[in-house]
Amino acid sequence: MLVKDIYKWTKLYSQLPACEELFEFSNSWHFDDAKSTYPPFRGSPGVYIYAKGKTQAEFDNCDLEVLYIGMSEVDVCGRIWSHVGTIYDPETKQEWLPKFKKHQWESSSYVSGDIKNTVANGNMTVFCIRPNSDNLPNLPRALEAALISSYYLVNKCLPPLNLQF
Repeated sequence: MLVKDIYKWTKLYSQLPACEELFEFSNSWHFDDAKSTYPPFRGSPGVYIYAKGKTQAEFDNCDLEVLYIGMSEVDVCGRIWSHVGTIYDPETKQEWLPKFKKHQWESSSYVSGDIKNTVANGNMTVFCIRPNSDNLPNLPRALEAALISSYYLVNKCLPPLNLQF
C-alpha cells in the first residue's frame, strides 16, 4: 500500500455532502530533518503516516510503502515522536547508533527485522493530514480508523507497524 493511496482514500471523504475541503495534507518530512525542523502540523490534531524510505514527493504522488497509520487528537507532531523515542542516550548525551535504537517496536516478534532496521535508522518519511474543522473533534480518530480499515480490506493485513486496530 502506497502513500498516494492514503491520499486518494482521504480525498473521497471530501465528496460526501457538506464535507468539501475537510482535510489539509502536509508536505513530506523525513527524520533526517529532525534537528532543523519539526514534523508537520505541530500543535494540531490529525493523522500521520510513516512511510518506508526518503522522498520529497508530494502526498498525492508518493510511491513509498505505508508502514504505520496513527493519529493524535491534540498534537500530531508530539505523537510522531512518541513511537521512535529520543535520538540521544540519556546517560552520555550522545546520539544513539542507530539513531532510534530504542523505538517501540524493537523487541516485537510481529515486526520483521527489515522494518525494525528501517525504524531504528530513521529511514522513514512522514506525511500528515489535518482536519480543517474544529467542529468535528473526533475526525482524526474517525479518519485513522477508516484508513486502517481500508488498508486491511485491500491488503488482508494491517500496516506492518500497526499491531492492532
